Formats: sequence, structure tokens, C-alpha cells
Amino acid sequence: MKITLIHGTDVEASQKRFYFILDAIKKRDWDIVTVEKSLATIPEQLTANSLFEKQRLFVINDFDLINKKDLEWLLKNHSRIETNLLIFKDGNVPKPVLQKLGKDIKLEQFNLPQILFVYLDSIYPGNHKKALHMFHALLVNEPVELVMAMMGSHMRDLLWVKVAPETIALQSWRKDKLLRQANKFGEEKLKVFIEKMAQIDIQVKTSQAKLTESIDLLLTTELQ
Repeated sequence: MKITLIHGTDVEASQKRFYFILDAIKKRDWDIVTVEKSLATIPEQLTANSLFEKQRLFVINDFDLINKKDLEWLLKNHSRIETNLLIFKDGNVPKPVLQKLGKDIKLEQFNLPQILFVYLDSIYPGNHKKALHMFHALLVNEPVELVMAMMGSHMRDLLWVKVAPETIALQSWRKDKLLRQANKFGEEKLKVFIEKMAQIDIQVKTSQAKLTESIDLLLTTELQ
């Protein structure tokens, strides 16, 4: 079995690559089979006989559907199976898991720059100078639209972990880190920050404001 695993923090780029491969396989008229958690076990699905004599591509849309037992089976048996498997992961596969995969599994990783996450972590009241510095350092190589989109997602996570932490499926270290940052804001200030981001989005889309200048002003006024 030929296995390709696509993962990384740049979800837009990794999804683009994932669907590019799927489109290419469709053009070859292969039989594409999506592995479903609600059906038989993953090993049973991957070894099921096909009713057609076409080449087959199995697709796992979420790497997290593969439990430890399934992964061990894949690593032990994939070389014996005459088919192909494409796996997608939203985010990075943990390093301990990557180390187990071996060189015969093709890995394609698409990551956002680390400086982006440093910037997101710098957004809290009293830290406007560092946040502004990191923001403009990011703009040297990254489009402001990407920065804005990541800011929006991050701020929503901060509010979510503040008001309903029990509903977020995150690793405990990640949840604790978000909560520490959220506590520096407080619930009401977080809501105001997110509301102002929404206003900026509308103003930019209606040509009433420029995005870079608007984020500058937001960081300066709300993080003083």
C-alpha cells in the first residue's frame, strides 16, 4: 500500500494539495473510497474486496480517526496490500507518531511560519508595542489578509476557552495556554476586541478602510 499523509498548520495550503491529488485521481478514473469511522474497522475497510477492477484510492479525511491499534496495523501490514491510501490531518501530526511512520510513507507538510504564532500569543492588554512589532515583522513575508484571518480564529478560541472551556477538544497544555492569554483580557474586553475586528472586516470589504492601518489602530488602542 502506498500511503501519503498531508498535514500541517497551513490548513488552506494542505487542503489545496489534498484536493489537487483527489482531482488528479478522479481524472484517472480510479475508484475512490472514503474510510468511515461509523462503518467497519479501518483494517476491514482497507482490505475489503472491490466489485470493480479499477485501481483504488482509499481516503481518510481526518487522521484522528486512526486509533493506536489501527496505526500499528497499518505500519505492520501496508506493504502487503495492493492499493493506495491518502490521509489528511488538520494541523501537525505529533512528532512521536511521525517518528513511527517510517521512510516508506510519503509525508507532505505545510506549515505556517512560527513567527505568526508568536505574534498571536503577543496579543493581550499591556503588550501593544511587542504586538505591533511582531505584526509588521510578519507583513514582510506574509499577506495581511492571512494575518487577519488567523487573528480572528485565535481571538474566537480565546473567548471560547474563557466562557466554555469544557466544550473545546484541545490538548490540556494548549487549552491552559489559551486560558492564560484570555485571562489577561477578561471576557468583556475580549468581546469588544472581536467586535472591533468584525467592524474592520466590514469596513475593509466596503472600501471604507485599509486593513493594515486598521489593525495598527486596533492593537494600539485595545492593547494599551
